[in-house]
Amino acid sequence: MKNQKTTILGLFIVCLLMVLVTSQIIWLSQQISREQIAFKQELENSVKSIVNFHALKGYGTIGRNPNTASLAIKETSDLEISQDTTKELGKVNIATDHYIPNFSLYKAIEGIFTDQSLNNGKININKIDSLFQNHFKGFDKIRSYEMLLYKNDTVLYRQIHNNETSNGRNFETIQFYLGTKETFKFKISYNINSNSFMGEMLLSISVSAVAVLLVGLFMMWLLWDIQKMVIKIDTHKRNITGIVHDLKSPLNYVYTLLDYLKNKNPEPIFQDQLSKASINISKLIKKIEQILIITRSNLEGSKIEKSPFPLSLKFEEIVSELSVIYENKLIGLNNTIPENIILNVNELYFEMALRNLLDNAFKYSENGSKILIHAEKKKDQTKILITDFGIGIAIKEQKKIFREFYRIKNNYHGYGIGLSFCNHIIRAHNGFIKLESEEGEGSTFKIVLPQ
Repeated sequence: MKNQKTTILGLFIVCLLMVLVTSQIIWLSQQISREQIAFKQELENSVKSIVNFHALKGYGTIGRNPNTASLAIKETSDLEISQDTTKELGKVNIATDHYIPNFSLYKAIEGIFTDQSLNNGKININKIDSLFQNHFKGFDKIRSYEMLLYKNDTVLYRQIHNNETSNGRNFETIQFYLGTKETFKFKISYNINSNSFMGEMLLSISVSAVAVLLVGLFMMWLLWDIQKMVIKIDTHKRNITGIVHDLKSPLNYVYTLLDYLKNKNPEPIFQDQLSKASINISKLIKKIEQILIITRSNLEGSKIEKSPFPLSLKFEEIVSELSVIYENKLIGLNNTIPENIILNVNELYFEMALRNLLDNAFKYSENGSKILIHAEKKKDQTKILITDFGIGIAIKEQKKIFREFYRIKNNYHGYGIGLSFCNHIIRAHNGFIKLESEEGEGSTFKIVLPQ
């Protein structure tokens, strides 16, 4: 069963690693996709800027600097406009009664120059290609591309780089209209080097790979460590089972010896003491056999078998046993549990839990002190209270008292298992246990069980 659980855990870890690797691949793919979209937007903006800039080339200032395009804007009167004989370069009518989203006067002026350059044949696609190669920052990512200039769907100019056709696979296309009218259209189809974005993300890929590797190694180490713990626990379990089993032999010997002594000494007082001792030894042997059955059948996590449990009678039996052990303490006991309270619990487990709580009450009570045992049944639950007037438990210790192997620092020897075991058993019965205590005044353990 343990090996099966370890195998399931190993498969879970492998699946988790696969999910982790897959998530990293998906993230990388999405990151590359975002980079490609950003690259396409950057390329489109750059090409538009280059084409519009090139359109200014034919409008140098004659007599001054032929490589400088001049644009003069001045305020004119109605008279000057009516008498103006200057040749109109271009005109755009802008209706101002309705807002134009993303309006830019600069782009409107660009459009006027571009219209004239296109209509006058002043656009040189070779020059555009040269500007593109020299000034586009991401040019090294492009393996091949094709530029085309259309007029009413007719190709005017065509420029191919690296002699690859745009009809090939993995080609992206950008196209946009030039000028102020949808007459001329510019189109560029390009193919990106497959490793260009991977190279830029090499650091991220390396870090992700190292992270996945480290997580994988950690999980494999964790699985190996768990496997060692399982083997260790199984070994301890076998050892404990062997020790518990070996206890039966000396107890059987003592039981036989008590029976022999009863036959040798007929005195009533002696007979009574030996009978009580024989009964307790018999109960102990029975419980050892039950523990062995539970251990061998591995009842951990399985459904708890329940049966009727007369609470008052069981407490009396436990008190009778503990009174012999702690007879020198002269502890007074007040049992106010109604005889009609019958619980439906696992007899072996629940009796062990109650015995542990009562044993603690006897152990930590002062000589001549008293212990109160009370139970009441209300509606859908039963409450059981065990109160002692012993040394009590400090507030800072009370939250830790039910932890496994936790021991309070006092003069009493213990292993920190008893209360943890009680808590586990009561929770297995869908109930809970609470502690109310004051240092130096005593403690009350309250068990609440559903009906």
